[in-house]
Amino acid sequence: MSKYIMLLAGQRGVGKTTVCQRLVEIASRQGYRLAGVLTPALFDQSGAKVGFEVVDAGSGERRVLARADSDLGGPRIGRYSFDLNSLSWACDLLQRALASGCDLLIVDEIGPLELERGQGFLTILRHLQRKIPCHTLLVVRSELLNDLRRHLPQAELLYRAVTPQNRDTLPWLILEEFFSR
Repeated sequence: MSKYIMLLAGQRGVGKTTVCQRLVEIASRQGYRLAGVLTPALFDQSGAKVGFEVVDAGSGERRVLARADSDLGGPRIGRYSFDLNSLSWACDLLQRALASGCDLLIVDEIGPLELERGQGFLTILRHLQRKIPCHTLLVVRSELLNDLRRHLPQAELLYRAVTPQNRDTLPWLILEEFFSR
């Protein structure tokens, strides 16, 4: 069976990470071996977004990835400061997943840190340029989609857009698309 990369794109706040979280739940229940990282938003007590966590899609372990309200010592993208230890931990998770094998790898998300600064999860993109060892879902904001495509010129890419209308059914459609080919 051929392995594919699907680009999951959408505007900020549309539910890209929520689609990934639901996909992890469904795929796990169906017995697929999952690996990867999710990056849900962190909110303060008033409901304002103050950062992002990084979550191991396989184990659920969480770490703070970026904060807007404090300096975490790593690179700064816009108002967010990244934690180098959490970023390194997440990259190690992804490298181990590629080496050990899985049915589905999720990388939420590829953003300015990778595409503009050449940091973050860029090593995973370089690996995927050479070999696609498993079905892979790469999450990206719509405005960065073409930049991401340029990093994977040889790969056969599938594309799905997240919208408010399809985000509830999209996890099921993604699973079907990956595993019925």
